[in-house]
Amino acid sequence: MKNSFLLSLVFVLLSFQAGASSLEDSLTSAYISAMKDVTVKVETSKFWWIGTTHGLYCIRKKNGRISHFTASNSVFPSSRISAIAVMSNGEVYIGTDKGIVRYDNYSFLLINKENSRLSCNEVVDLRTRENILEVITTCGRTALFHPGYQ
Repeated sequence: MKNSFLLSLVFVLLSFQAGASSLEDSLTSAYISAMKDVTVKVETSKFWWIGTTHGLYCIRKKNGRISHFTASNSVFPSSRISAIAVMSNGEVYIGTDKGIVRYDNYSFLLINKENSRLSCNEVVDLRTRENILEVITTCGRTALFHPGYQ
């Protein structure tokens, strides 16, 4: 399953570069069968972020370079990605079932209930409003974070 998803992802990039109107169109039309693995996708000015049940794919727009982050090869506490949110300052927050990972354009930082105000590590959704990150967990509680602060 993992290899077929990677091949599909590469084909999506080729389709996108060949003239598809957006990454969303490419993903939707060409890979409906692989979509069951995709949990969330977000586009920023430099990257496409694709969360899956087996890790996070970060695709650099400039050169198409694909990085795959999992619990076994990175600071990610889990490979099950549940949410992605991008703050106005460019910070990317990735929710998992075992905490949050923040990317500040240089490095990744793990945020969980042991080192922050999170009451529960299992993230259901991440939302941004004004310059605040809203974290929804399975505990039903919401935590608010300002960029650069845990």
